Amino acid sequence: MYYGPRWEAQAYCGKHPDSVGVGKWYIDAKGRVCQKLTWYWAKNGERLSEPGEEECISHLTAADGIVWRSWPKDREWWKATNSASLEKGFKFKSKIRRLRKKLKV
Repeated sequence: MYYGPRWEAQAYCGKHPDSVGVGKWYIDAKGRVCQKLTWYWAKNGERLSEPGEEECISHLTAADGIVWRSWPKDREWWKATNSASLEKGFKFKSKIRRLRKKLKV
């Protein structure tokens, strides 16, 4: 998932490497980071799409400065500070760019 400027969100999924998610992100009234994506892929030469569900992720900072995050359907909190799952920058930029060009989105 990449949260870009002008509220653009883009996503790549390793489980479905021929699909790309494109949409918007925002901060809701509860302070959560939310995203609403439409997923695109090709089948038999035709571009297909499906709107994804809105997803909002809660964040909190503990007294020790560690940031934790939680998804709505998950009761657990996951460490975000220094997490290997978070990287600065646009890690999948070339893959997403290639898929968007191929799918014309």
